[in-house]
Amino acid sequence: MNYFYGILLTILGLLILARYVFQVKIPIFIVSTAIIIFIVGVSLFFHRPEPGSNRDIVFSNKTIQVTNPAEEYNLAFSGGTIDLSMMSPQYKGQKIKINSLLSRGTIKIKPGTPAIIRINSALSVTQTPDNSSVYLGRYNYKTASFKENSNYLDIEIKNIFAKLKVDEAIKTKTP
Repeated sequence: MNYFYGILLTILGLLILARYVFQVKIPIFIVSTAIIIFIVGVSLFFHRPEPGSNRDIVFSNKTIQVTNPAEEYNLAFSGGTIDLSMMSPQYKGQKIKINSLLSRGTIKIKPGTPAIIRINSALSVTQTPDNSSVYLGRYNYKTASFKENSNYLDIEIKNIFAKLKVDEAIKTKTP
């Protein structure tokens, strides 16, 4: 996926050049859409998460219970929960990145966990515990216990064409 945009722009540039310099009639929109789908498909085929990966939810529906956090978590074409309620920050500004693409998910945080959540949303819905919804753009949410001079989680969420909910309440089962 590192070379995705370079390859895409090069091919699109060549198509445009061929159309106007060599007078070759090429349906650029249809061809570029096919190229994008092909490159994404090949990229998913070769860069698929390993089975049992505890950082990625791809084409499935599961819950990731985080106790020893990784730096990055991904939800792609799926539904799921990333449960951060069992962890507390180890140091000031402990970074966790969560990427969501064409998915529906929930991020759980234990009430009282100091955290700042930086949301980047593009044509999607990201709901925060303060009942804000981010559809397009950026929003920063700070938990009630957040203090800049102490240990806290710095969670960065990138949400594209997806629905994601940040849930700060832990639900208990009632008999």
